[in-house]
Amino acid sequence: MFGDRSGARVQARLLALGAGQDVGAYFGARPITIDFAGWKTVTVPLAEFAFRSEQNLNAPAPALSAADNVQFAVTGTAAKIFIDDVGWTTAGAAPADPALAAIDNFDAGPIAWSASGNYDQVSTLSLNVNRLPAFVRSAPASLQIVVRARSAAEKQLHAPALLTRLKTAPIPYVVYLRPPFDPILPESAPAPSELPKQLTLSAFACAEETEPMTFAVYAGKELKDATATVPFDLMSESRKSRLPRTALDIHVVKVWEQAGLSPYVEPGASVMVPELLVKDDRVPLTAGRGALTSAAAAPPAAATAATAMAPFSVRLTGDPVTTIPAGTSKQFWITVRIPKNQAPGVYSGKLVFSAPGVKPTGVPIAFEVLPMRLRMPFLQYGMDLRSRLSAEGAPAGAPVVTQDELRLQLANIRDHGFRFVSLYDPMPALADALRVYKEAGLSQVGPVVVMSPVNGKDDVEKIERLRAEIGLPPTFDIYYGTPAALLGERVASASDNFSLIRAANKRAVIVAPITSQSMLDALGQTIDVPVYNVASEYPQRLLAGGRREKNQRDWWSWNLAQEDPLRNRLYAGYLLYRTGLNSSPLYGAFPGPYQFVPGGGDPYGEKAAAAEASGAAPVLRPQMVTYPVPGGVLDTLQWEATREGVDDIRYITNLKTYIRELKDLQLAKVETEEAETFLRDAMTRPLSTLPPAELQAIRRGIADQSIKLLTVLRANAKPRYLD
Repeated sequence: MFGDRSGARVQARLLALGAGQDVGAYFGARPITIDFAGWKTVTVPLAEFAFRSEQNLNAPAPALSAADNVQFAVTGTAAKIFIDDVGWTTAGAAPADPALAAIDNFDAGPIAWSASGNYDQVSTLSLNVNRLPAFVRSAPASLQIVVRARSAAEKQLHAPALLTRLKTAPIPYVVYLRPPFDPILPESAPAPSELPKQLTLSAFACAEETEPMTFAVYAGKELKDATATVPFDLMSESRKSRLPRTALDIHVVKVWEQAGLSPYVEPGASVMVPELLVKDDRVPLTAGRGALTSAAAAPPAAATAATAMAPFSVRLTGDPVTTIPAGTSKQFWITVRIPKNQAPGVYSGKLVFSAPGVKPTGVPIAFEVLPMRLRMPFLQYGMDLRSRLSAEGAPAGAPVVTQDELRLQLANIRDHGFRFVSLYDPMPALADALRVYKEAGLSQVGPVVVMSPVNGKDDVEKIERLRAEIGLPPTFDIYYGTPAALLGERVASASDNFSLIRAANKRAVIVAPITSQSMLDALGQTIDVPVYNVASEYPQRLLAGGRREKNQRDWWSWNLAQEDPLRNRLYAGYLLYRTGLNSSPLYGAFPGPYQFVPGGGDPYGEKAAAAEASGAAPVLRPQMVTYPVPGGVLDTLQWEATREGVDDIRYITNLKTYIRELKDLQLAKVETEEAETFLRDAMTRPLSTLPPAELQAIRRGIADQSIKLLTVLRANAKPRYLD
């Protein structure tokens, strides 16, 4: 490896067989810091490669021989690095399969290499075969990695001068803007380009849609009790309509330590993650009764100890309050919920940031309400909800909740665009859980995926009778989920379970997770609704342009608690749609878990930094897309990004509906072809590498195309489009 002392970090990753650009599992070594100059032989012991999986954050490592490719993830400042002659140092270190142990000297080009990194890095990174002999040590070519990304270190070159200026400035802080899901950490500092003379918070949405906006404050001196408010309603250009200020809900983004699940940190390390949306990030979070952990399922002594803890209090309403230390940034998150009958137009107003002892700053807001209503997504969305009303049979870590707490969870799930859930309660608690589901109004026709164990015909009949007992319509779908313990290598046990259910109800719909091609081959014909792991072979083939091989209801799943919000947005949105680019997409998404702490414990108390390097057993990481608090839940950036993905599909649903209607009317042929071309071109872009602003620009383009077609429909007197 030829280094340039840039401080860049290069991580070797071994990719699983058949992995595509959206692979969610790999073997990663510790990153190598390029703090040397000239050529250096770098050896990474095979034993140091640790398995990383988004799907199962606590997954045990499979056999390393499954790796068939090598990839480099690069982070750091602007750099130029050369890699020459990659291979296994000894025969004993190589995988058993000789085909996987080949040395690459790049004579044939960088066939085995692909750009990796976060969205900012990938967009400014290039991989090329270098043909200049002066840079090559022992072969006619080498892999050249050029990184032009603005790194954290480069941002800090600006920070000292900014901090010095702010210490003596009349206003000792600056407000700056970044798109939602563009990470802002305490050590972040605004670049000069992010400090224009006039800032305007802007966004767009349809009536009844929820949309985020964000801003950050960089402080030159400590700001205590800082807050942000919208003091007045936003007004339309005509001054005849207003967007109530109560539609804008402001939170502070809490940054805290989490397990190092990002591919950009070394395995086993913990990392600071912007995650929780809170009203006051200074309030300590602890378990107590409010954590909703399964104390009732624990042994009596443990349950007594858990329930004896004082409940903690977390404010869920009102204006945010925080402290911003000198030389750090703090991010504020604005959730805008557009009322149902909001008139279209651009609404203007002002957000005010203030703190005691300093002059407040007003930030203009320009929010556009689009002249159309979003339809329900044409794809299905379900949540792996592991909360239970009964502790009977509940594993440690499964939340045991009251009916009121379950109502709050279901309302939060509904408000994020999901319409069905899995229910794990056995009878008779299952009946109560279904009643709460019905009251929450997620969907009056289901499906609900019942994960209760089925031990015979009587169990199935009891479950089937619940429709009438609870007052659900005959069309309400109850699906039967397959317990995970029956899958994997125990195919015969799973088949026996399927047979038992079908013997009791020939119309039963069976749902089961599919984690590999071999499992799909073994069980695919006996499952009505397969749920594919996004990283498994079949959905990866679809993402790469393959055609659907199954004409059945099928969903895909991923672990929502992985730390990259944009991946949640893509899996719930554009990438899900792209599985059908050359045929039809998968039926929907069924991710999760909503809240789960493997092994039990406090969801707030574990840093869960795995100890792979020392050989110690890893700490089981809480898997939470929301966190429990008394009176509700705390949302996360991962969860908000998931809703954005669902809304991306809703925008696509509008566009496809208008295209179909115009084709039926034989109208606007040029416009419909233009819209179809725009959508296809957008979906064939390298979506996983696009920054948040570009993903939002795609949505804006879809919205503009939709409004253009909707205008034609309205002009041709289609009554249902005249609202």
